[in-house]
Amino acid sequence: MVAKTAPRASLRASLLRAAAQYSAGTALGLLATVLRVGAAARLLPRDAMGMWLGLQLILSYGQNLHLGLLFGMFRNVPLQRAAGDSAGAEAIKRASLGFLLLMSGAAGLVLALTVALLGDPNRKRYIVATGVLTIVTLLKSYYVTLYKGDSRFRELSVSSALGSIVSVATLALIWRFGLDGLIWGMTAQAATEMAYLVWQGGLIIPSFDGTIIRAQLTVGAVTLVLNLASVLLTSMDRTVMLRELGAEQTGYYYLGANILVLLPTLVSLPAAVLTPQFFERVGRGEDILPLIERPMRMASVSLAALLGAGALALPAAVAILWPKLALGNSAAIVALLSTYPLVLAGLVGNVFYALNRQAVHLAAMMASCATSFLAATVAVRAYPHIGAATAGSALGLFVYFLLVVVAAYRVTNAGMARAGRLVGGALLPLVLVVGLVIGIHFLGAALWPASTVVRAVVGEATFCLVVAPAVFRAARDLRGH
Repeated sequence: MVAKTAPRASLRASLLRAAAQYSAGTALGLLATVLRVGAAARLLPRDAMGMWLGLQLILSYGQNLHLGLLFGMFRNVPLQRAAGDSAGAEAIKRASLGFLLLMSGAAGLVLALTVALLGDPNRKRYIVATGVLTIVTLLKSYYVTLYKGDSRFRELSVSSALGSIVSVATLALIWRFGLDGLIWGMTAQAATEMAYLVWQGGLIIPSFDGTIIRAQLTVGAVTLVLNLASVLLTSMDRTVMLRELGAEQTGYYYLGANILVLLPTLVSLPAAVLTPQFFERVGRGEDILPLIERPMRMASVSLAALLGAGALALPAAVAILWPKLALGNSAAIVALLSTYPLVLAGLVGNVFYALNRQAVHLAAMMASCATSFLAATVAVRAYPHIGAATAGSALGLFVYFLLVVVAAYRVTNAGMARAGRLVGGALLPLVLVVGLVIGIHFLGAALWPASTVVRAVVGEATFCLVVAPAVFRAARDLRGH
């Protein structure tokens, strides 16, 4: 009995330690990003905010210029290590770096040609800045993937902490240079984080082994398409807004768009340490579903509580800090709540990644993209407002969560009744929290109709008193496993 219990306790302790290490510094980095988003929302004109949301799409798609190779590396390095082939793992790292340097050079050439063909000097500046940021971020992603694959989360945490210092220090660039300052400040942050990881990792001599590169691309090709589809799914709201309403109206959605980008990353940080464990368990032939079900019990309760508190506080925060964006409050709240299925689906996605069944995952995501696009387009044409586009795109996110759970349980030959219990148990906390938030909102509006701040303070206190016991029980239940 002791021989069986000790390894589980050791694994749980190592995962919790890695989660704490990774989350601490990365949370600081995301906090600095939140400060940058807030400063930009206050200092930039609304049309510049709308333009930046469009440039962010270029950045998001450009980060996939590795063509899926990093996804292959992330999967294969832990698998090689689990098989005892350290030399093979090192060869993958060197060849991957060589390919990424080649792609970065090609991206720089395309950037130079694009700028040469542009006539508008303002557009040239923004494209150059965004292009440089994309290349630096692409190179940084190699080292981030490398450290994650080696489970070196302490160094990643320190890197993010250093980046957060640079991010805060460069906030003044937004005040002085506007959108240019925002982009170059982000570039400085990414370069600092990469420099630290390069220094800690030691010199890696790049190589160009065609056999190894093809192997990584083969594994990562579907993952690349999946990642592009993920960008499409999570940016469908902005895509439809820019297409149907224009940059100025989309500028009202600046806070909502950044909530949808940042919050899933923040709250899923502890779960990120599980990904290498999925790969290693597959390599050992062990069951992987417990790595979904146990964390999701706590994640669903704690995340629903976090989103409910945010929904109550957001109108007051906007009224105090960003009054010019008040017309985007409803869209921002919908975006906040729509992060819920994204985070939970992120836990499930590791199943397809570890089993190399990404095509199934891709089919589910493409169906969700189609749902999101159709619903957002119909909604915004029926009611030309950013809130309609956000609500329509949110439907696709909930469809996505449902489809990936069903698909994951099918590829692992688990019962659909078990999948149904997981979906129902995961969505119930959000339903209860939304009902509670609506009740508190209408009660506060009746008692304090003229004071947004008083409603927010009293509402938050009431909400926390109600949901705190449930969060505590969920945390205790997770520790018990």
